[in-house]
Amino acid sequence: MQVTIDGVAYAPTCNSGSRIGIAITTHNRPAVLPKTIEQHLKHLPLGAKLIIIDDGSNPPAVLPESFEVIRHEKSLGIVASKNRSLEALIDAGCEHLFLWDDDAYPISDNWHVPYVESPEPHLAYQFLDLAGPNKLRDLGVLFRDGSHIAYTGQPAIPDPLTWGGSLDLNVSLLSALAECNRDKADIRQIENSRSSQK
Repeated sequence: MQVTIDGVAYAPTCNSGSRIGIAITTHNRPAVLPKTIEQHLKHLPLGAKLIIIDDGSNPPAVLPESFEVIRHEKSLGIVASKNRSLEALIDAGCEHLFLWDDDAYPISDNWHVPYVESPEPHLAYQFLDLAGPNKLRDLGVLFRDGSHIAYTGQPAIPDPLTWGGSLDLNVSLLSALAECNRDKADIRQIENSRSSQK
């Protein structure tokens, strides 16, 4: 992976040689974390680096000494934890970065292969909705082809739908449409940039 910041090429200070880096963020979930780690170890890609980010759990997350744990003494929040995950994996020299939450894990071997082999430089997977009976219905499919899916946020429809609720929904829909148009413009710009580089 090549990273350039303000025109300066970034070189990791420590290179472990692992191409695949996995970071799991956790906060106050001692009952959930062990199963998540067990599943990750069961389906861990060969040579992958695994890091646990403990975002100020109280008490601290308990893990075997063989695990690399980065601990925030007080909770800094999910964004800071994900940023710390990226920093740690990039510093370790990982090329393919996978960020997981403490309640999500792979369920089969080679789960990472479609991401690693994709020609796209940046991919993310997001679950379309919750697995259980309670649904959020806050995402919609923006684009889908044989290899990739792009999601966009979509507003929830009030139930029951009242006159006032329909006005609020129209505002939300117009906002979602504007965001969709921005996403499409960004995709178009990236595609134009790629085609001009060929």
